[in-house]
Amino acid sequence: MYSYISYFIIGFFISLSLMTPIQADYLSDLQAEVEQGGATVDNSSIVQISREDFEQKFSQKIPGVYKLYQKLDPAQQTQIWKQYTQDLKMTEAAKTVVKFALAKARSQKY
Repeated sequence: MYSYISYFIIGFFISLSLMTPIQADYLSDLQAEVEQGGATVDNSSIVQISREDFEQKFSQKIPGVYKLYQKLDPAQQTQIWKQYTQDLKMTEAAKTVVKFALAKARSQKY
Protein backbone atom coordinates (compact mmCIF):
# COMPACT_ATOMS: atom_id res chain seq x y z
CA MET A 1 0.00 0.00 0.00
CA TYR A 2 2.79 2.42 0.81
CA SER A 3 4.39 1.89 -2.57
CA TYR A 4 1.07 2.72 -4.28
CA ILE A 5 0.81 5.96 -2.33
CA SER A 6 4.48 6.77 -2.94
CA TYR A 7 4.09 6.31 -6.69
CA PHE A 8 0.98 8.45 -6.63
CA ILE A 9 2.71 11.29 -4.74
CA ILE A 10 5.84 11.14 -6.88
CA GLY A 11 3.78 11.20 -10.06
CA PHE A 12 1.73 14.10 -8.78
CA PHE A 13 4.75 16.25 -8.00
CA ILE A 14 6.44 15.40 -11.27
CA SER A 15 3.37 16.54 -13.16
CA LEU A 16 3.25 19.78 -11.19
CA SER A 17 6.88 20.50 -11.94
CA LEU A 18 6.45 19.93 -15.67
CA MET A 19 3.30 22.05 -16.10
CA THR A 20 2.95 21.06 -19.73
CA PRO A 21 -0.12 20.24 -21.82
CA ILE A 22 0.03 16.68 -20.51
CA GLN A 23 -1.43 18.03 -17.26
CA ALA A 24 -4.96 17.20 -18.38
CA ASP A 25 -3.89 13.64 -19.20
CA TYR A 26 -2.38 13.24 -15.75
CA LEU A 27 -5.57 14.49 -14.14
CA SER A 28 -7.47 11.93 -16.18
CA ASP A 29 -5.16 9.26 -14.77
CA LEU A 30 -5.83 10.55 -11.24
CA GLN A 31 -9.54 10.35 -11.92
CA ALA A 32 -9.15 6.74 -13.07
CA GLU A 33 -7.22 5.86 -9.90
CA VAL A 34 -9.90 7.38 -7.70
CA GLU A 35 -12.64 5.53 -9.58
CA GLN A 36 -10.80 2.25 -9.04
CA GLY A 37 -11.23 2.71 -5.31
CA GLY A 38 -7.70 3.69 -4.37
CA ALA A 39 -9.00 6.26 -1.91
CA THR A 40 -11.20 4.91 0.82
CA VAL A 41 -11.84 5.75 4.43
CA ASP A 42 -13.72 3.96 7.20
CA ASN A 43 -16.53 6.37 7.89
CA SER A 44 -18.70 4.10 10.05
CA SER A 45 -17.91 6.08 13.22
CA ILE A 46 -18.43 9.55 11.73
CA VAL A 47 -21.62 11.33 12.75
CA GLN A 48 -20.87 14.93 11.81
CA ILE A 49 -17.68 16.43 10.47
CA SER A 50 -16.49 20.01 10.39
CA ARG A 51 -14.79 21.41 7.33
CA GLU A 52 -11.48 21.50 9.21
CA ASP A 53 -11.81 17.82 10.17
CA PHE A 54 -12.77 16.92 6.61
CA GLU A 55 -9.73 18.72 5.21
CA GLN A 56 -7.43 17.08 7.75
CA LYS A 57 -8.74 13.60 6.91
CA PHE A 58 -8.58 14.37 3.20
CA SER A 59 -4.97 15.55 3.44
CA GLN A 60 -4.00 12.42 5.37
CA LYS A 61 -5.88 9.87 3.26
CA ILE A 62 -5.33 11.29 -0.24
CA PRO A 63 -2.55 13.91 -0.06
CA GLY A 64 -2.05 14.18 -3.82
CA VAL A 65 -5.71 14.89 -4.53
CA TYR A 66 -5.82 17.20 -1.49
CA LYS A 67 -3.16 19.37 -3.17
CA LEU A 68 -5.54 19.73 -6.13
CA TYR A 69 -8.38 20.53 -3.70
CA GLN A 70 -6.34 23.40 -2.27
CA LYS A 71 -6.00 24.94 -5.74
CA LEU A 72 -9.76 24.99 -6.36
CA ASP A 73 -11.76 28.13 -5.76
CA PRO A 74 -13.49 28.45 -2.36
CA ALA A 75 -16.96 27.80 -3.77
CA GLN A 76 -15.83 24.47 -5.25
CA GLN A 77 -14.11 23.52 -1.98
CA THR A 78 -17.32 24.26 -0.09
CA GLN A 79 -19.33 22.18 -2.56
CA ILE A 80 -16.97 19.21 -2.06
CA TRP A 81 -17.12 19.49 1.73
CA LYS A 82 -20.94 19.68 1.68
CA GLN A 83 -21.07 16.64 -0.60
CA TYR A 84 -18.88 14.75 1.88
CA THR A 85 -21.06 15.71 4.84
CA GLN A 86 -24.04 14.20 3.03
CA ASP A 87 -22.57 10.88 1.90
CA LEU A 88 -19.36 10.52 3.98
CA LYS A 89 -17.56 9.02 0.98
CA MET A 90 -13.99 10.26 0.61
CA THR A 91 -13.78 8.57 -2.79
CA GLU A 92 -16.70 10.62 -4.09
CA ALA A 93 -15.11 13.82 -2.76
CA ALA A 94 -11.86 12.88 -4.50
CA LYS A 95 -13.69 12.23 -7.78
CA THR A 96 -15.28 15.65 -7.59
CA VAL A 97 -11.91 17.31 -6.90
CA VAL A 98 -10.33 15.61 -9.91
CA LYS A 99 -13.35 16.51 -12.07
CA PHE A 100 -13.07 20.20 -11.12
CA ALA A 101 -9.28 20.21 -11.55
CA LEU A 102 -9.56 18.53 -14.94
CA ALA A 103 -12.13 21.09 -16.11
CA LYS A 104 -9.89 23.91 -14.90
CA ALA A 105 -6.83 22.44 -16.67
CA ARG A 106 -8.76 21.98 -19.90
CA SER A 107 -10.11 25.54 -19.81
CA GLN A 108 -6.60 26.94 -19.30
CA LYS A 109 -5.22 24.81 -22.12
CA TYR A 110 -7.23 26.65 -24.77
